[in-house]
Amino acid sequence: MSDIERTEFEIESIWKDIIASAEADRWRPKKSPLCNWCTFKPLCPAWGNTPPPTPEITRIVGT
Repeated sequence: MSDIERTEFEIESIWKDIIASAEADRWRPKKSPLCNWCTFKPLCPAWGNTPPPTPEITRIVGT
């Protein structure tokens, strides 16, 4: 398998995870050092906060 094929497989896998999370309205927040720069920290459940409701997704491109 070439580097391009591996990369394509990885991207497709990530996209499938995004679609599944959106459809189930389940998101897996994870704390990291990048959280210090994130403007969504006040809404993030990883920090004990409550996010707004997920908007309805009417169409996901690429499925």
